[in-house]
Amino acid sequence: MIEVKNLTKTFKLSKEGRREQSASKKDSRFTAVSDLSFTCQPGRVLSLLGHNGAGKTTTLRILATMLKPTSGSVSICGYGSVRDSRQEYLRNTTNEWYDLILAWNL
Repeated sequence: MIEVKNLTKTFKLSKEGRREQSASKKDSRFTAVSDLSFTCQPGRVLSLLGHNGAGKTTTLRILATMLKPTSGSVSICGYGSVRDSRQEYLRNTTNEWYDLILAWNL
């Protein structure tokens, strides 16, 4: 199950980005995802629809643990956060990887 609660991601704008958006230094942040919440049950298909720049890719990158959210929480199969899911993944796969290398070298 995938649970997303109050997910928000903001990016700091570069000088070029501020120039393109006519933003001052005070407005140097861009909000890609703002307060997104949803739940997807196992066996269901979920689609993210929206116009260009709506935050679809950013949301998927956060779900894939490629980006850390600015605020909010993401839970996939019970793993609570980006940091926890990476550590758990490494913990589960590292031993299997070493066992595989050992088997190849025997």
